Amino acid sequence: MFGERLKSACRLLVVFDKQGAKNNLLINAVNLAKLLNGAIDILYVINPNSIADSDSQLNVLRKMEEENSKVDKKLRKLVNEIFEQERIPILYNIVTGNFQFNVKAHIEKTKPEVVVLQNNSNKTFFSSKKNFVPSFLSKFKGLVFLSGATQLKRPEKSLKLSCFESLTKLGNNKLFLKLLENVSAAIYVFRATDSNDPGSTNDLNRKLDKKTTVYEFDINRETTDFSKYLSLSNTDILCVSNSIDGKKSMQYDKYKNVIRKNKLPLLIFQN
Repeated sequence: MFGERLKSACRLLVVFDKQGAKNNLLINAVNLAKLLNGAIDILYVINPNSIADSDSQLNVLRKMEEENSKVDKKLRKLVNEIFEQERIPILYNIVTGNFQFNVKAHIEKTKPEVVVLQNNSNKTFFSSKKNFVPSFLSKFKGLVFLSGATQLKRPEKSLKLSCFESLTKLGNNKLFLKLLENVSAAIYVFRATDSNDPGSTNDLNRKLDKKTTVYEFDINRETTDFSKYLSLSNTDILCVSNSIDGKKSMQYDKYKNVIRKNKLPLLIFQN
């Protein structure tokens, strides 16, 4: 069974800890993997600081072993259930230590195409205002999926997809093209009028043979309209670029803040 689990078109690294296990992260990762014909590699990071509250080193080690055993039992049951129900390749690993260090080490070792994290602005590694992706993933060249507060639709249901800028780059990405196979309705495109990529909407439209509904906003005005239309779009996944180059990048910060506050599922393309 493990041999079957490793065969896949792409690998999704799903990273979470005790806090992340309580939300829709894994459900959304499974649905995204089915959309992309992907395999799931779960990395569960145990924070030793939440365990090491005893004066005795022996007691600390004992508690860490107990926590590892408890997590392993839950994950093993969960992974087997997912494999039996969804028939997608899925594996898991449990590590104890620093979250960021272990994630970077696992990425270097396994080289996933997609990294899946919870879209949680309260996490310290989401403190950057310039980028959507945490700084410790700055060298990762694949896609980053930030799971939102709602459950992602299953593959048998048509997705509502929206994009914010950087459209030409999206049209050249194989995983994005695979995702589009599950999109039957028009793609919503949100653009600021000072975009450095004029004409890219038409280029994307011709390349993908998909209808696009474009909403343009004056980058120098307030973001009230952008926030309203983003909410009304009922989008399932919002595709964004991690950062916007150029002198006017600071003007996009207010748009990024709106996107963060919505906590939509984000599919992020690295520049």
